[in-house]
Amino acid sequence: MTGDPLLERALRVQMNAVETAPALLIGLWMAALWMSDLWAAAIGLVWLVARVVYLLSYMANPASRGPAFGAQFFAVLGLIGMGLVGVVMALL
Repeated sequence: MTGDPLLERALRVQMNAVETAPALLIGLWMAALWMSDLWAAAIGLVWLVARVVYLLSYMANPASRGPAFGAQFFAVLGLIGMGLVGVVMALL
């Protein structure tokens, strides 16, 4: 789909969120189940705030989206890492 540049940016932001959602949800579930539901919720909130900042920065200037993308990426990595550590600790 092509058209207005703002429409294309909005579609890219939405598709990026859809592509990230499975990793986020699996990480959130694993972290809450095997480590701490409070910390998992806090990191999930960081992800949510980073997505809003990503949306606003990408719509204003696509080149400025880097920090927000990094924050949400590391939030997902943190959740997955917490879940994996929790599973390993439960198995030991």
